[in-house]
Amino acid sequence: WSRPSSALLILGGGSMLAVMYNVVLFQTLRCFSAVGAAVLGNAKVILLLLIAHVILGELRDWSTNQVIGSLLTFAAAAAYTYFKVFPSAKPADSLSDLKEISDQFEMPAKRE
Repeated sequence: WSRPSSALLILGGGSMLAVMYNVVLFQTLRCFSAVGAAVLGNAKVILLLLIAHVILGELRDWSTNQVIGSLLTFAAAAAYTYFKVFPSAKPADSLSDLKEISDQFEMPAKRE
């Protein structure tokens, strides 16, 4: 306990960061779905890895699988965002679609 003011500053700063993180997380869940928040979380991890590579020179020993996995993560995040922002022009009407499908496969009446 040689520097209690520094310890209190670190605890207070960490607590404030935790509160801000929770606010951002709840706003993200409110704006997006849980799936959207998970996609953003995965993209965030990949961005952090790329920043670590650029700033610190990390990731020199990445295997091909790791590079492909990172690219697939970004591609999936981009695809999810695209389909979320630009939904299909004609929403599916489940009842009419089911009726149409059932009419195509209607069994002929039995002949006796």
